[in-house]
Amino acid sequence: LWTFPESPRPLLTDFLQMDGDWIVATDAHCPCHDAQICELVLDVARTLKIRNLCLGGDLLNFDSYSSFDRFLQKDKETTLPQELEVAGRVVESFLDWFTDILILPGNHELRFLRENQFQPTFEMLIRLMGLSDSLRSRIAVNVGPNSTALYRHCILSGYRVTHAKNFSVKPKRVATR
Repeated sequence: LWTFPESPRPLLTDFLQMDGDWIVATDAHCPCHDAQICELVLDVARTLKIRNLCLGGDLLNFDSYSSFDRFLQKDKETTLPQELEVAGRVVESFLDWFTDILILPGNHELRFLRENQFQPTFEMLIRLMGLSDSLRSRIAVNVGPNSTALYRHCILSGYRVTHAKNFSVKPKRVATR
């Protein structure tokens, strides 16, 4: 029998919990998203008649905030308004089928928010995507007790959904902070 030590840090127990059937899609990285994968998500949802979507982090790419900019072609870099506009169009396309969308922040959104001292907040960032009020009313964002305590996890119908932190077994593959 294995015995694990208790964590010295408090456990997060106040997850957002939602019921119903959900499709979970992560790491769209708009504007670098794969439109065919987005179509596949919609095809599966329509086939299974699932009307709730959880976008589980990294909806946006935020190239201009990346420490890996040496891999980018600066003359082809997408501006922040362009990224937000593309992400808004992707979310709007999903809302053609899905009744509700839950958006979790990922490490890319957190990078942007940290760089800007959490101004704008995550909720404001979603508003900047240019969606109409009626569409935005169908979007929930997973935030903690204040604008800087963003939860990257939730419980959907008893299953924990989370966006992983930066990790790779290959050195220099992703940030190792």
